[in-house]
Amino acid sequence: MGAPGELLATAKAYEYARALASATPRVRVFTIGRSEEGREILMLAIADEAGIRDLDRLKAATAALADPRRIDPMAAEKIISTSRPIYYFNAALHSDETGSTEAMVELAYRLAVSEQPMIRRIREKLIVLINPISNPDGRDKMVDWFYRYLKGKTERNTLPRQSPPYWSKYSFVDINRDTHQQTHETTKAVHRMFHEWHPTVVHDLHEGSPLMMTWNGTGPYNPNIDPITYTEFLELSFHEVETMTAMGMPGVSTWNFGEALHTFISIQSP
Repeated sequence: MGAPGELLATAKAYEYARALASATPRVRVFTIGRSEEGREILMLAIADEAGIRDLDRLKAATAALADPRRIDPMAAEKIISTSRPIYYFNAALHSDETGSTEAMVELAYRLAVSEQPMIRRIREKLIVLINPISNPDGRDKMVDWFYRYLKGKTERNTLPRQSPPYWSKYSFVDINRDTHQQTHETTKAVHRMFHEWHPTVVHDLHEGSPLMMTWNGTGPYNPNIDPITYTEFLELSFHEVETMTAMGMPGVSTWNFGEALHTFISIQSP
């Protein structure tokens, strides 16, 4: 897991997740769906022992807070004081962005066993949900491709194609665009998760080229947005880095890129 030149296929990642859950009462594993090719879509819930015992109540609390039509401000404050935020990590949506699965399996381990004060506070105050492979069909195709064509090859100019011609059962799908139509089982599973758990934070992990500057030229990127406004968008990324660094999070960096229709801020921390 995480060793140079190695990638976890779905079966191995899920085997590890279940081993972790069997070894500690701080972890539970849920199957939230199945892919078109029949693979599980698995999610881990991690907290301290009390949080895991109380999952049903905490889920009900976030559901109550999610609908302001059914709760008044005083009742909401009471629920907030006795419940926990839910933080959801979604990994490996784009199958050729391979690093997030290994990172999430490592994070699950650290959250479950570390006794560092920061990790203990996370366990005691949050429920952390981790979907380590949100597109398992694509992940296994990518892992197979890597071991067959790419492993051990480092000369970029002579590398074969760096990902399979398609990820999912039917197409080379840019699957995060499917959140609108929800045609894929993996997308449907994540939407069901959202409506069941009502996570306070959804953190979708992607991967970009180091020091990617191609979108940071002179512009204009969008004639409908003032260039000064767009410059301010990019400044937000530096603010995030400074804030996270001030909180003691090591190794924070950003590629601060955007396309001026929506702004993408890629925060990566080893």
